[in-house]
Amino acid sequence: MDAADQRRMPQRSDERRSPIDGIELRDLRVFLAVADELHFGRAAARLGLTSSRVSQTIAMLERRFGGRLFDRSSRRVVVSTHGRRVRELVEPAYLALLAAMAAATDPQRSGVVRVGMVGPAAGGPRLPQIAESFERSHPGCRVEVVDVSLQDPLGPLLRRELDLLAARLPLDVPGVVQGPLLTRDSRMMAVAADHPLARRGHAVMEDLGDYAVCRLIGFPEQMVRAVIPERTPAGRPVRVGIDVTTTAEAFAAVARGQIVHPTVSTIFDYHRQPGVVLIPIADGEPSCTALMHLVDVTPVAQAFLREVAAWTHDLGEGRA
Repeated sequence: MDAADQRRMPQRSDERRSPIDGIELRDLRVFLAVADELHFGRAAARLGLTSSRVSQTIAMLERRFGGRLFDRSSRRVVVSTHGRRVRELVEPAYLALLAAMAAATDPQRSGVVRVGMVGPAAGGPRLPQIAESFERSHPGCRVEVVDVSLQDPLGPLLRRELDLLAARLPLDVPGVVQGPLLTRDSRMMAVAADHPLARRGHAVMEDLGDYAVCRLIGFPEQMVRAVIPERTPAGRPVRVGIDVTTTAEAFAAVARGQIVHPTVSTIFDYHRQPGVVLIPIADGEPSCTALMHLVDVTPVAQAFLREVAAWTHDLGEGRA
């Protein structure tokens, strides 16, 4: 049979071009990034690409997947009904392939979920139980929980040394996704036992205009401002009396009457200081912690996120 005869022969079905021929992992990564960010520019910045490259990739995927993946206007981007269906089908396979590739290069890590905590209070009292439950229901998997430096809380996650990060909200960082809540704590004020506020028995946010607070050196600014604002509700400036790098240093200054320290109700579960008492902040909004992760989390980490969500669904949703 010559070449001409071969060209005239009907092509076998398994040799015909598939609609997904030519789609690469990086293309799916672009789709998932836009689906998370709901903004082409932010997705491009997160991936280190140009906005035009992201737009071209999405246009190609829409042709291959047979419909619009996003509904776009001059003001917003939303995932279309077709796009949501594509994501439901594609994302698990994408994550599974990433995990398989990771297991091939480092088999010892394939069943491990690495969870970092920005301070012990971030994990909350349920985290050990959740980890034990997960390991029982997922034989061969293991949860490793480690402390993370408050001076570089996001570094290990961004460097992929961790799969998940337990941190206090808000923590809005490009490329980092908020997962399920871990805790919802009442706001409290740590004061010296003989402080005037201790005798009153409660505080309000406006009291911060009357007493000095600490400056938390090296902590993420948005996390600090959610706990220690720069101004009171009436607009008075909040005065900084001392710089600290740890919670222990802050509590030592509280005990000496140098500062008051806005904090949360569970802090005494992890830090105790003689001479310090907690009083409720009557008008303080609840403070939440959550598991943070990158968009391309491993399948075993994704399974752990689902386990956490099942345990903590009573906490609802939170952003601060």
